[in-house]
Amino acid sequence: MTPHRPRRTVRVVLFGSEEVAQPTPPGHTFGGHSYAVNHQAELANHVLAGESDLGTDRVYSFALPLSVAESEFAKSLLRILTPIGVLASDRAPEDVGADVTPTVEAGVPGFALSQDAMTYFDIHHTPDDTLDKVDRAQLDQNVAAWAALAWLAADSDIDFRPRPAPGGAAAPPAKP
Repeated sequence: MTPHRPRRTVRVVLFGSEEVAQPTPPGHTFGGHSYAVNHQAELANHVLAGESDLGTDRVYSFALPLSVAESEFAKSLLRILTPIGVLASDRAPEDVGADVTPTVEAGVPGFALSQDAMTYFDIHHTPDDTLDKVDRAQLDQNVAAWAALAWLAADSDIDFRPRPAPGGAAAPPAKP
């Protein structure tokens, strides 16, 4: 139970067969493009986008847009996630995931929660890919990391988009 309703809405999008061609404009071949195209008018109101598509193993780091990497938001997130083994990355997210990349390319800031995937492909999409293989402690840590980031972002009023440089132009991204 949360202490109050967050200031912002959290939207969770579940893609199915997202790697398979979807009904999208020519040249766009998967569900991520379909979402970005079908919600284009709403994307200015999207605050942040991230993807969890690597199983249930533990999260070991988070990466935020450079515009907030040194903010109080980032410091709060670090205070919450460090005790469960999630550290801050020293760079902006380079890959937020194929499914949300079209949304990020349309201007929505992206974040990344990096997961341990050392054993992911040992059983992924095999007959052994069943719920009894899920490590409950790793799943709980993974969910806690996602819930903490989503809650903090939804309950904040922080703007994750790049800040304008002096003179009104958007500041160029900092080099990693």
